[in-house]
Amino acid sequence: MELDKECLAMTRVCVILFISIFSTMGFAKDLQVDANSAICNDQSGKPYCRIQAAINAAAKDAIINIAQGTYIENLQIKQSLKLIGQTKQAVIIDGSQQQSVIRIAPAIHVELQNLSITNGKSEEGGGVYNQGNTTIRHSNIYKNQAIEKGGAIFNGASLSSALDLQQVHIYENQVLTDDLYNIKSGGGAIYNAAPLQLFQVELHHNTSHDNGGAIYSVYSGRQKASAAQQAAEKLGLGGKTERTRWLVRPVDLESVVLKQVNMHHNVAENGGAITLHGVMSIYDSRLEHNTALLNRLSSGGAIFTHFDTRLRIENTLIAQNKSSLRGGAIRFFSTQIALLNNVSILQNQIAAFGRGAGIHITPTSNELQITNSVIAKNIRGDKQSNDCYGEITSQGYNLLSNSDECQWQAANGDMLGNAKTPIDPLIKPQAEGWLIASNSPLIDNADDKKCTAKQDSYHHSRRRDGNADGDDRCDIGAIEFQPH
Repeated sequence: MELDKECLAMTRVCVILFISIFSTMGFAKDLQVDANSAICNDQSGKPYCRIQAAINAAAKDAIINIAQGTYIENLQIKQSLKLIGQTKQAVIIDGSQQQSVIRIAPAIHVELQNLSITNGKSEEGGGVYNQGNTTIRHSNIYKNQAIEKGGAIFNGASLSSALDLQQVHIYENQVLTDDLYNIKSGGGAIYNAAPLQLFQVELHHNTSHDNGGAIYSVYSGRQKASAAQQAAEKLGLGGKTERTRWLVRPVDLESVVLKQVNMHHNVAENGGAITLHGVMSIYDSRLEHNTALLNRLSSGGAIFTHFDTRLRIENTLIAQNKSSLRGGAIRFFSTQIALLNNVSILQNQIAAFGRGAGIHITPTSNELQITNSVIAKNIRGDKQSNDCYGEITSQGYNLLSNSDECQWQAANGDMLGNAKTPIDPLIKPQAEGWLIASNSPLIDNADDKKCTAKQDSYHHSRRRDGNADGDDRCDIGAIEFQPH
């Protein structure tokens, strides 16, 4: 009997001890923020009045739900968590131009969802300064400013930095520095020095007075942080990502990816939409009405590539962009490798004194391979001009309206016009997008083995039997014929 009493007592002690330990382990729980609540209190948190108060009280991996309202705050996030707004229109975080709206520390995982981030101003990253591993979903980032890098977002400065943007709208941000030939500053929307993924993102009316009206990316490839480096960063001892050894080590083209991205009406000195000093892959996207016209030397209406760049573009429309000197659509400068597949480069424009109305390639140390693509109707001054300048290696099945000055190395399936007898691809811009005429030479003339996309850049199905010959094949370029 005495033994039974002793066992029972021990059992009670263990149960009480277990409950005590369990209750103090600090498991993450949802926190609520509602500045409009009559009972909000930053001490009790039922709910919190300020987002920062909830962040300070949150356990690791907590979810902070934010009710409708405008929150005048500059947030500091130093541990893994999620900020989820009621809707992106209803929840506005306003930085009041004091500093970055949101700053995220290294070596943490953060998710931002259903937020509008605006009115930040900082040296780098006016809207979001990201050193962690961060995902932003279903959000607006607009009207932020940076002095030097990333009007909306700065991504990098940490070995653990990575950014994933999904269904985000980024507009009317700007970088203020205006130094001629300054290769350090830029990225009216995003300055990137780390792994970056964009999916269904729209970037428009962003401005950089130097490089990359929308994006300035200098990331050379995946550089995985060791456990020791991550531990050092947690202690605040981490340094900036290596940015100088561009292609001397293996690189991953998929470490910077733009997919189903729409970039339009962005402005820069060079690279109206994108300036690239590193690696990037662009899929199923549209780059239209971007400009590099800030001075007579401005180049790359849509894209300017520099230094040891590796660029892949597939199933993408690049149209009606403008630059002053070189490359109404793309300027390839210095050493790089570029691959273009099912790309449409249409009606881009350079000034009357410029060269390469569609593509301009600096003669030394560039390798541009192109297949299944159309380069046509590009303009110099106010007249249709040569579509490219420089040496291009064809992989076949391309159409050039005017191949004069292209130094084109032709392959099977190429259709090459010249100044005297240009080839009309019979494709025109309409209110609903670019449309191919039923008698266009683009229809069913691509190399189907290299046409990997299931949809064109307007999300129409690929591999239609456009010419009614009983064979479903891809069309040349990024746009598939749509029978009426």
